[in-house]
Amino acid sequence: MRLIDSAKINEPTDLARTLGPDGILGVLTIMYDSYIMLKEKDIVTYNMPEDRITEEWFIYILQEWESKNLPYVPVHKKPVWENHKGKGKPPEIDFCFRDKAYSESYFAVECKLLDEGDNTHMNYYIGEGVVGRYLSCKYAKNNSAGSMVGYVRVGEAKIVADRLKQAIGDLSGKAKLERNDVIKGFCDIYVSKHGRKGGVSPFDIYHLLFQFNCVKN
Repeated sequence: MRLIDSAKINEPTDLARTLGPDGILGVLTIMYDSYIMLKEKDIVTYNMPEDRITEEWFIYILQEWESKNLPYVPVHKKPVWENHKGKGKPPEIDFCFRDKAYSESYFAVECKLLDEGDNTHMNYYIGEGVVGRYLSCKYAKNNSAGSMVGYVRVGEAKIVADRLKQAIGDLSGKAKLERNDVIKGFCDIYVSKHGRKGGVSPFDIYHLLFQFNCVKN
């Protein structure tokens, strides 16, 4: 094998583009089906931290993934190496579906608390909470799609979506949040399309709002 051929093999690929619409649907379906399993366990409480919810959910993510023969693998706490410099610890994505061969080819999933009426949650979700990290190419630089998951521990997902639609529209570029019916029977999935500089653009963010109907004690 010539060196130039070896270099091409090591080039990062856009996993979302490789998967195509059907492959992305497969990823989203794994996420949704495992959320239903977690919700049925009724272990999420109104004050359960984000990382704890994600840890519990990821167990079912693995269970769903293992039942299928897929070209990608779920990775919990994925380090982001693309822009990392120095000896310090790189930032981490909550989890991703990663190409088995290439560490920079992945479908990222970031999870944030998004309770109804909580402006702190909304501001963090939109800013440093990761919509901002996707748009700055801090995350998923070489990929054209990723996901955000909002944990709606209390309140209604549809009300949260109305507020999220406004917040997305206020971003630079005037992106729109639109409901997506890609998963039959699940109404709380939305997509926004964003322009980016310095990475693959446009970039699609799939927003899944997971409602848990927790009761405050």
